[in-house]
Amino acid sequence: MDYINKNTLFVKLGIWSVLFVFGFTMAFCCFGAATSGGGFAVSAWLCFLGFLNVMLVVYYIRTLMFLGMFLRMNNLLVNDEDGLVPVKEICDYLQMDRKKFEKARLYGIRKKIFINMVYDDANDRFILSDRYKPGEKTTAKPFIGMSCPGCAAALKIRSGATCQCPVCGREVTAPSIIVEE
Repeated sequence: MDYINKNTLFVKLGIWSVLFVFGFTMAFCCFGAATSGGGFAVSAWLCFLGFLNVMLVVYYIRTLMFLGMFLRMNNLLVNDEDGLVPVKEICDYLQMDRKKFEKARLYGIRKKIFINMVYDDANDRFILSDRYKPGEKTTAKPFIGMSCPGCAAALKIRSGATCQCPVCGREVTAPSIIVEE
């Protein structure tokens, strides 16, 4: 089971790749036209447009680094045994300092890239919903990751519960799962 929504990842990669080609090409065109003459106002405007396109290229590179990091992180999570993955272990595996990982983690949560896991802020770890088996008995039902049948939005619903899709408003009922302890 994957813990990274690869469909979202590859759609973002495709969109940003198109923007990269556009930004890279337009940056060269704008800077080339600005240096060929045409007055100060035209040159300043073209340099400004070139700068905006360079920023597109910079954001593409940043996004590409995040997406690659998420794919490597998925490899670590897939091979985890107990379902509890401390952030320090992830940082060590990715050879990344804590501050950079925090930015990437917030980006992944905001862009809905993480699936089938929850971040436990109190203990600074990720809990993998399909592998974590607490030692004590609990009455809490596990969460199920599923798609809305109306709009295909990604949902996390407790087993046997009914909720309303936040995107289309359709009532969605998760199947009941019996957890043997």
